[in-house]
Amino acid sequence: MPTTSTDACQQRLFASRIIQQSLISVNKNNNYNYDNGRDDAHSPKKHFRHQRRHRQRRFLSANHQCFSSSFLLALCVSLALPMAKSAIECCVAANVPEVCAKTLCDPSQPPSDFAVYDVFESNDCSKYLNQIGKCLASGRDHFHCCSREAKDLEESACFGLCRGEGDYHSWNSFQTCLAINIRNIFSCLQRGYRKSPSPPRNIVFQYVGTTEVELSWVEPKFNAHLVDHYLIYLYETTNNGHIDRETKIRIGAMGKSARLTLLEPGTRYAARIIALAESDDDEDSEDGESGARSLPTEAHFKTNGMPPQTTAYKEQVQVPPGAHSVLIACTIRISGGASRTEEPQIRWEHKTDEMGGRFMQKTKNQDRFNASYYVFSRFRPRKLIAFLKIKKLRSTDFGTWTCKAADEYGESESSIRLTESSVGPPSAHPPATPLQCCIKAGIQERCLSMCGSPEVETKRYVPRPFMNQNCSGEISKVLSCAMPQVDDSDCCIEMRLPSQCLYLCDFRVPPTNLLPPICLNHISSVEQCRLFGTQKRPSSVRNLKVAAEVGTVPSSSILLRWDTAERADIYYVYWRGRNAAEWSNRSARNTTLMRINVDAAMVDEVVVVGANFYGLGPARALNLRTH
Repeated sequence: MPTTSTDACQQRLFASRIIQQSLISVNKNNNYNYDNGRDDAHSPKKHFRHQRRHRQRRFLSANHQCFSSSFLLALCVSLALPMAKSAIECCVAANVPEVCAKTLCDPSQPPSDFAVYDVFESNDCSKYLNQIGKCLASGRDHFHCCSREAKDLEESACFGLCRGEGDYHSWNSFQTCLAINIRNIFSCLQRGYRKSPSPPRNIVFQYVGTTEVELSWVEPKFNAHLVDHYLIYLYETTNNGHIDRETKIRIGAMGKSARLTLLEPGTRYAARIIALAESDDDEDSEDGESGARSLPTEAHFKTNGMPPQTTAYKEQVQVPPGAHSVLIACTIRISGGASRTEEPQIRWEHKTDEMGGRFMQKTKNQDRFNASYYVFSRFRPRKLIAFLKIKKLRSTDFGTWTCKAADEYGESESSIRLTESSVGPPSAHPPATPLQCCIKAGIQERCLSMCGSPEVETKRYVPRPFMNQNCSGEISKVLSCAMPQVDDSDCCIEMRLPSQCLYLCDFRVPPTNLLPPICLNHISSVEQCRLFGTQKRPSSVRNLKVAAEVGTVPSSSILLRWDTAERADIYYVYWRGRNAAEWSNRSARNTTLMRINVDAAMVDEVVVVGANFYGLGPARALNLRTH
């Protein structure tokens, strides 16, 4: 049989589509993780568009000869594609009464305003809205079109139909919305049937581990040739299947499979996959994606559990002499997210040399031992923090403490060494003043006002200096400089601060530029703990100066004088010469006067710091070149 131009055109298109699908399958494992709303030059969305346009250019040569037969070809292709059941047939099959189906299930014939009201008043069609919505949507998400082309966007109570949902909060608002916007809604539905793919099918979990899962799916039944890429939404769920929307993760995939990592162990998840077509415009929907899309296909799975993972918050805790209490803590990573109903069993055990190396559970005496825990980090990874406060401290309390946690998946433990602290020798370098630290950290000069001035004393335990505009990006550096060696974490843990906020109490936790919203509820606790900590450490040395002596001052020495710093048991005095990298130091007890036997002309800078068992006070610096 001779081959017509239309037949040849069909064959070329069919061959092109086969090659195109093979290229797609090569890239089927190219998955992308990205945050909501991301849309930059390197975003997955731009990558998907680039790949799509590249494929279109690749096959343009195979298609350009077909333009002269466009009408016949379009007819041929449309007849070859599988046809979806009509909305009316779907409604009838869902037991929607015929009068309701005839009025509301035929997007090609929108009802009049009167018919919209009459069909509900006379025939009680409202009870079938969920079935009607599912049939009208036909597996597509038309919401973006309905919102964009609404006759009256303020009347949007019926737009759920565009997503296959028939729920409503106000019946009057729903009817009004339908009467005003039904023609535009039905127009969007008809367009969506042509331009939107139906949902992906048959989600299969190829592998499920403790923190990752591999899944695959089958392409949509209708308009699969329009699919540009897929989006996967992942949510934690409760035991009854309720979705926790705060746990949402979004992943993009070019092919029909994906590998999801960094999941929580022993946790129930819902995976929702939608198919997206290439966008006809640059207008994005609410999730930052453009293009016609399907409704999601949903499947549930549970990651494998693992034993708790305990980690000492501090492996060694030092207690100042005379302290009446101490707090030790450990973090516990646990399996199970929103679906977890029981916490692990936690206990503390103690071992000293007096016990012959045996561990003994000592926390039963509630008069001296107060054990507790709370959710330290709710999201990825989910952690508890357990703490033990020991009151009326005794010498027998020193030694090794073990934090143990056990659940249905196993158990683990971590050890903490509790010792008595002492005031150690001075370090090789003095602690920098906040201003010196800020300069060294590279903070912009116009933002240095946040770091204060070493010559201006303040009674406030947390200074709040002025911040110039556009300096918020330097806040994390300023905060680090304002908290040199400051550790008030024991108080903040007892106040049950979340892990995201502990950088406000512990210099070892990296700070952030933006305060997490959850920390707003804990600011008063942070201030209280910082105040308690400041009241235990020495205050700053005041009035540091070179003392004048009666008679001739020997050029071979410098006499320094300063006022007593509150709560200081010892002073560390540092000095260095001009252009010298190394510091010299001495310690001084029970005095505020020190002679340094060094040529005064060769010393440029002096720093004095008060210290006690709880730590160091703020450094006080004196530049001798200006004296």
